Amino acid sequence: MAEALERSTAWQRTAAVVYGITILAIRVFGAVLNSYARREHLRAPGPDDPGAREIQRKYIVTVVAYLLTIAIALVAPIVAIIFYFMIAVFIIVPFQAIGRELFRRPRR
Repeated sequence: MAEALERSTAWQRTAAVVYGITILAIRVFGAVLNSYARREHLRAPGPDDPGAREIQRKYIVTVVAYLLTIAIALVAPIVAIIFYFMIAVFIIVPFQAIGRELFRRPRR
């Protein structure tokens, strides 16, 4: 990706699209694997993890975001690379947990 950024727009476009397709495929295959593990009861039994539920909710949003960003990469590859970074931040940062901690009312 870094080498393509130093070349022409055609190289940038190709690199951004291939990167997006690769990351999208990883995301989809990870979801398929997770679904299989739940269906076959391969996960350790225990209480529902709120973090796991947040990840499941983020899945649809990220898949749509990757598809839109791949389309953007065909026109503006540099903008698409910025969007890929923003999507990664969205996936990694637990916004709900941060919100709960920041806006938690002190107990009396």
